[in-house]
Amino acid sequence: MPFYPTVEARHLTHYEVPTKVRKNLFQTGADTFSCRTPQEDREGVADWPICYNLRVESKRPLRGIALLLDCRPLSWTSREDMHIAVCRALLERGVQPVMVFSEISGVLRRTYEDAGVIVEEVNYRRGAAQYFRRMRTIFRQYHVDMVDIEFFAYFDPIAWIARFNGVKNIVFTESNSGVMRARSWKAALLRLRAALVTAPVRRFVAISDFVRQQMLLLGLEDARISVVHKGIDLRRYLPDAEARDRLMDRYGGRPDEIILGTVTIMRRFKHPEVILEACALLQKRNVPFRLFVAGGGELGPEMEALAVRLGIANRVHWLGYVDRPEYFMRGWDVFLLASEGEAFGFVMVEAMCCGVPVVASASGAIPEIVEHGRTGFVTPLLDADAMAEAIRSLAQDESLRREMAAACVARVRDQFSVDGAVEKTLRVYESMWSAEEPARRRSPARG
Repeated sequence: MPFYPTVEARHLTHYEVPTKVRKNLFQTGADTFSCRTPQEDREGVADWPICYNLRVESKRPLRGIALLLDCRPLSWTSREDMHIAVCRALLERGVQPVMVFSEISGVLRRTYEDAGVIVEEVNYRRGAAQYFRRMRTIFRQYHVDMVDIEFFAYFDPIAWIARFNGVKNIVFTESNSGVMRARSWKAALLRLRAALVTAPVRRFVAISDFVRQQMLLLGLEDARISVVHKGIDLRRYLPDAEARDRLMDRYGGRPDEIILGTVTIMRRFKHPEVILEACALLQKRNVPFRLFVAGGGELGPEMEALAVRLGIANRVHWLGYVDRPEYFMRGWDVFLLASEGEAFGFVMVEAMCCGVPVVASASGAIPEIVEHGRTGFVTPLLDADAMAEAIRSLAQDESLRREMAAACVARVRDQFSVDGAVEKTLRVYESMWSAEEPARRRSPARG
């Protein structure tokens, strides 16, 4: 009979128990639980089985919440920082978070599980029926009484799937960019569809006031909408006075060049062509510059060809997808963004926290984030000339850049920290749970 090292029986909180063991606790409901499970290192290599004999404070958490996410994260970004911070805060309150992704890599999964989060993979795009069945299993197994739906479209019936599986507390968080353009009868049909599909939703969360306005255009009730700006980890995005010199040593360039940068997905609504056109105007106006472009997407080859036609290809560095863009951001003088209908703009806030002033389009949530004339400049949408002029004013005034850099850091620390965003998010959840308590007290006891 093989020997299994045994963890000494002791009194633990539920959240000190490893995630794989905790899944079984939900099923058994026992105060004392013993099992054998592989001990894995962070690379996922099985070492040896351990026999757990643990006494937990309670049979299970009071409740569970499922975060239903239509996304496939490739790396650990500010979005993941935000999610794990929310999950940790829920665990501290005795609520078990269950994150349901369309897909997730093993490395990211283990990071969440190490923090006590239960992770599941269910892809709605593979069929609504299988999604419904999986949700029923997950909700029952982890005692889910609230869901927060994010990254899905309004018209995906996820809220109804949750409601038909017995969940009444339904939050819909709108994080998608875009501008509603429908008018007349088309707008009326969209409002009717939105009303039907989102009928089970008790609370909506808009990640900016711009998103809230778009939701109102769809006919959603203002009283059910809370604006909660996203936040970033202030410890991760810090200014670095030496980063610019390191960047120049690596990529070359002249000391008099202004270093521009953007992090973007190469899609139409991001309008990367406007940034290239603005840079071409800088060249015509004898403003020396160097542009770094991080990010990939369908427009990548088209944009590289445009840089050649504009005669600026030798001044543009195409970085492709960058896992940790902050290492580049810290060396930039100005961050550029030309998006239309940006829902929030994580990368813009990250750049500001690194002490980088912003020049961006007056569209979407950008004017909520960038204080014009204080933390950067907001220019008319699709106006390459105005963007070029704003960049030139910063290129010619180093003291203004320093003032704006300091103001950027202060604004992010005051308005867009992950801690502040988590607090506001939990306020939404707790308001819904609190509203249930009087009704529960009035309900007759079940024998």
